[in-house]
Parts: sequence; C-alpha cells; structure tokens
Amino acid sequence: MTLVKIINTEELKQIKESYEKDFPKNERIPFFYLKNLLKKQKIEVLFLKENEDILGYIVAVKSKNGYILIEYFAILEKYRSKGYGSICLEFCKDYYKQEKGIFLEVEKQNLGKNEQENKIREKRVKFYEKNGFQKTNVVAILYRVVFDVMIYINEEINEKEIKEAGEDVYSKIRKPWISKKHCKFAINK
Repeated sequence: MTLVKIINTEELKQIKESYEKDFPKNERIPFFYLKNLLKKQKIEVLFLKENEDILGYIVAVKSKNGYILIEYFAILEKYRSKGYGSICLEFCKDYYKQEKGIFLEVEKQNLGKNEQENKIREKRVKFYEKNGFQKTNVVAILYRVVFDVMIYINEEINEKEIKEAGEDVYSKIRKPWISKKHCKFAINK
C-alpha cells in the first residue's frame, strides 16, 4: 500500500464519481475547476493505492506559511470501515512531515440538521483525534457552513498562523471575490 501523488488530470478522472458522491454539492469545488487547479499546480492530489486499486484520496493545498490544508479526504465507499482512513492519514503525515502542520475543517458539532447528522459530525471529530489531530480555537465559515479547524502538528499550536494559512489557501483555490465573500476564518477565545 502506498500514497501516490498524481500529476495529470487524466488520473484525477478516476475519482470523479466518488468525489461527487462523497461531498455535498455546496461544499465541493466543481470537478472541472478541480482539474484546472491540478493543472496549474495549486493543489496536490494523493491517491492511497494498493497495487492498481485506488482505496482513497486526499486533495491538499499548501499555504505560503508552511501549513497544508486537507481540502478533501475520502476513502472509496467499498473500502470504508476497514482502517484505510487511518492508514491514509499516516501516509499523509509522513508525506508532509517537513511542513509546519496539516489542518482540516470539520463541521461544527451540534449544528447539524438533526441528531443523526450531529452523531456523524461527532464520529468524524473522534476519528481525527484518534489520528493525532487536535481541535483549535480557529473557526472557518465557508459558504455559510461553520467548521472547527483541527490540526496535526508536532509543536505548539499557533492559531494566528493557522488562520492566516486558511485565508491563504482559499485565496489560491477560489476566485478572489468568492474567497473574500464566502471563506472567513476567525479565532474564538
């Protein structure tokens, strides 16, 4: 099993169906735009592979201050609940070990539409905590959805830097006016 960086849009097409199922339409970049970001090298796409089979994928963005945002992370449906998510994150942490840290957003707990959605959110947070991520006081509001920011880091958390990294990566992957209007980061005290 290995984590493979893909470099062309033909390879990216292999996850299109999964990507469009795995993430709600209002939370995902249109696939044609994702392809364009890969072509312009504004994102990195990593496949978790065993032999030729794709088990999962990560779409990551590097900030100018040395942090990595995991923008999208999914294990293909038929491989879920078999430990591959944790394996993929371990490979990811090793792949980006020279960076300051890896951060991601999780939907804020207790703000789901119903109890079932809140349980899914809680399960997601526990999964990331089990894999070494910590909650921060940084909050992201992306297209009117509130997210807590979690980070994997080997040093003291600098929330100001994480906030700046979030603002930076979204300005890279969204048009400036969209990023300014729909992608906000703040530090809760």
